[in-house]
Amino acid sequence: MTIPQRILLHVAVGAAVVIAVATGVTYKIVYEGAKQRDLKHLETYVTERARREEIGFKQVEANLMLVRGQFLKRMEGPTPRNIEGQWDGRFELFPDGAWRSRTNFSDGRKYSTLWAHKDVVFTPELKTEILRAQNICDEVLPGWVDSFPSVYFVLSGGPAWLNIGFDPRIPNWVWDTPADYEAAQLEWYRLAMPGGSPREGFGWTGVIEEPTTKVPIVSVYLPIIKDGRFLGSIGHDKYLNRLMEEMTRSDLPGARHVIFRGDGRIMAHPTKLKEILASKGQLKMQNSGEPALASLYDVIRPRAERQFSGYNPASGMYYSVARLAGPEWLFLTTMPRELLQEQAFQSAQWVLWSGLISLTLVLGFLAATLRRQIAAPLAELTRATEQMSAGDTSTRVTVERKDELGELARVFNEMAARVAQRDAELQAEKAALERRVAERTAALRDSEARFRTLFHNSPAMQSLLRAEDSVLMEVNETFLNKLGFKREEVIGKSPFELNAPSDQADLIAFRRKLDEQGFVQNHEIPLRAHDGRLVTALLSTHPVTIDGVPHFVSAGVDITARKEAEAVTRALYESLSAAVAVQDESGFIQINSASLKLFGAERAEEIMGRHPADFSAPRQPDGEDSALAAQRHMERARANGVERFEWLARRLDGTELPVEVTLTALELQGRPVLQAVIIDLTERKRAEAELQNALAKERELSQLKSEFVSLVSHEFRTPLEIILSSADNLRRYHDRLEPEKREQLLQTIHKSVRRMSGMMEEVLVLGRLETDRMTFNPVVFDVRAFCQRVSDEIESATNQRCPIRLAMEGVPGEATGDENVLRHVFANLLANAVKYSPEGSEVNFGVSRDDGVAVFRIVDRGCGIPAADQKRLFQAFHRGSNVGQIPGTGLGLLIVQRCAALHGGEIQFESAEGSGTIFTVRLPLFTRPV
Repeated sequence: MTIPQRILLHVAVGAAVVIAVATGVTYKIVYEGAKQRDLKHLETYVTERARREEIGFKQVEANLMLVRGQFLKRMEGPTPRNIEGQWDGRFELFPDGAWRSRTNFSDGRKYSTLWAHKDVVFTPELKTEILRAQNICDEVLPGWVDSFPSVYFVLSGGPAWLNIGFDPRIPNWVWDTPADYEAAQLEWYRLAMPGGSPREGFGWTGVIEEPTTKVPIVSVYLPIIKDGRFLGSIGHDKYLNRLMEEMTRSDLPGARHVIFRGDGRIMAHPTKLKEILASKGQLKMQNSGEPALASLYDVIRPRAERQFSGYNPASGMYYSVARLAGPEWLFLTTMPRELLQEQAFQSAQWVLWSGLISLTLVLGFLAATLRRQIAAPLAELTRATEQMSAGDTSTRVTVERKDELGELARVFNEMAARVAQRDAELQAEKAALERRVAERTAALRDSEARFRTLFHNSPAMQSLLRAEDSVLMEVNETFLNKLGFKREEVIGKSPFELNAPSDQADLIAFRRKLDEQGFVQNHEIPLRAHDGRLVTALLSTHPVTIDGVPHFVSAGVDITARKEAEAVTRALYESLSAAVAVQDESGFIQINSASLKLFGAERAEEIMGRHPADFSAPRQPDGEDSALAAQRHMERARANGVERFEWLARRLDGTELPVEVTLTALELQGRPVLQAVIIDLTERKRAEAELQNALAKERELSQLKSEFVSLVSHEFRTPLEIILSSADNLRRYHDRLEPEKREQLLQTIHKSVRRMSGMMEEVLVLGRLETDRMTFNPVVFDVRAFCQRVSDEIESATNQRCPIRLAMEGVPGEATGDENVLRHVFANLLANAVKYSPEGSEVNFGVSRDDGVAVFRIVDRGCGIPAADQKRLFQAFHRGSNVGQIPGTGLGLLIVQRCAALHGGEIQFESAEGSGTIFTVRLPLFTRPV
């Protein structure tokens, strides 16, 4: 860089600093003003939006409070007359077991409607509550149907629940909903029907998609409590489509709005409606996929103010928050810091551009002045200096000035005159030196000729290396031919330059040895040839002095072919997948890597020198001592040349494994040895065992198939003959049979079909269990209600042949299990208890809890199980010898045992012939599955 350029640079840097400071100050002032203005706008906007949303929430809560007040007031009045008449006129029991409004009340803009779970227990008091709730809904419906379109009561009916109210947006809900609709796991149900002592106040759900209208909604519930007794809740579904649409637009440029609950669940977001609905309202600020929302939530959550603002550095956002009275949701509006910075920069850039233009004009004027006053004289001095450097000592500077540059030109001219004089003296000294060099060269030429003849005609690779800098001074033709180099590619370079970087370690080790000893004799070293191949040389190096300069002369013999042959032999030996070991009288002397893996060793030293008996089980499978057996096999190998046998080996960790050993007698370096090839037979033995197991399984399946054919031919024949006979009688004598007789024949066909269907169902269930296709999906369920349902179903299916007494002591409602699997267990046990008991005798079904285990006891007073049959009780197709003509397949108890095991439980029984039977089933239903 020239002096004028350096001066211009310094001036430019100083002016740029001044411009930068002025721009920064302007930016700071504008930025602070924009921040105060926009934060004020944020706070005002949030206040107005919050006030507008609160009006809607307060209206919802006021309407629900009004309805609850009317309901409680009417509950204090007299009981209405003709309850049953009103009930039958408005509602009917549908075939699926559920009470619903009659279909002629389907106009959702005129009538409220009822849906009741099929397990609801209706009492006069409950019917009175339902009719009063209906009257209230019918009264408010005409005035609210457009502005407040949904009000409904969720009431408790014993073990189940019911819903009565109106919502013209989904008029067919009560008829489309199944009779056994289970909502216990849904959030709205937990708010509407809370367990324990419900708290007073409103409960708001998260956002879900209404299934019929496909519109996002939230539900709000207000509990109904009278005299300390919880009757149910009043609910309303608030549609959020308007709120969601307003979230996508903003009256503040650059601002974004989010509504969320105190636990972080997002209620409204401008771009995440699909994610909110897909998560069924469970999407939270913390796991929304936006780090900025998670950071803002961590800042906002601890604060209790109704409205506040601030800045969050982690997200780079200015924010303002207001709590919405009613659901206590938080309305959040954010403004990116980058937006304010952009506004400030747009104002500050005018200062920057005006400063840069001024700087350009100043630098242009200064550059013209420096070029005339400084650059031109310096260029003349530079020209004269370059000519003198080129050897022209007659050059002079023609600068005539009275300042510092003129004085510099005068001094330069004086120096040029003295340089010309010194140059003439050096030319004379050079001529004398050349004469002395010629005389010395002639004396050395004869000595060099003799050394060159020996050096170049040697069959070994010869090289001459200068000791000071490790540079090759000379090589012979053998060196060039072996390594494939040209002479000009070698001379003047070091061995490190000729070899690849990966080969440097060998050269460094060689040079270290040479420095320590002063010479090296017969050292193996790899050399990199010109084409990249490695040439292994046996190298000897000795020091020599040439013209007083230390050198090293090296002679190398190419042993590459010998090393490659050794490497091929070793690679072949190591590539064998079988373990190969060579042993003599003292023990193992050679092993390959497969031997290490077989015996579980990490290093060869753990095996080398040890006797094969050290790696054998103490005794072989036939009981023979391993040391004696090993000696016998080695003697046979030496006598016959080869000996092959199976052996039980032992690894270093003590585990035993079957192997096949082939011993071969060889000679190694003139002494007899044995080579052992060892193959691991573990997989082969395992395959043989699996084959035997498969054969046993096939024999068992064949037996089951035979027994199944026998079952079909015996058990299915009787009902089929009954069906055929009854159908034939109906076909032949239909017109002549009395209606009672025809009904009897149809009942006979129906019972026979049900009997065959039951037998086929048991066979199919057993088939799924045997082939591991029975699904097991444990979930939380009501164990008390489940036991009651199974008892009722068995009593109904057996025409109340024997009453079932269900007793549950200390059993909580919730348990974890698969109801489908449990149904197979207890339906079979209860059906057997009824089937094998005298008609009218009582069957006891007891349920209790033992820590995390549910204990079920089924006691009957039937024929009992003979002692001879008890050992085979859980075998397929086996039935007790005392069952007589009672039909059955012999599969039910096997299914019970397999289903109990699938559930992680166990089954036990106590029985004596003629004294009844007690079955005890223990299942871990009160512990969560891992």
